[in-house]
Amino acid sequence: MNDTEIHYCKQDKKDGVPIHVTDSKTREVVKTDHWKFEGFDKDMNPIVFEIKFNNSTGKAKASGASAVMKLKYV
Repeated sequence: MNDTEIHYCKQDKKDGVPIHVTDSKTREVVKTDHWKFEGFDKDMNPIVFEIKFNNSTGKAKASGASAVMKLKYV
């Protein structure tokens, strides 16, 4: 797996795929509404990073956030 860059593109929000996942080596871009990474922290505890479009709640949603990254220990 190559290094990956992830960013939010406000312009693609209207299409429902504002999360852009870019392969750092090939520069290929995948547009999506959900990205997930499963791995381990420095102490080898399993973790999941997840970004979803339209998953904000509370103050984040009230301030205009439409995609939130969550880190979960499993």
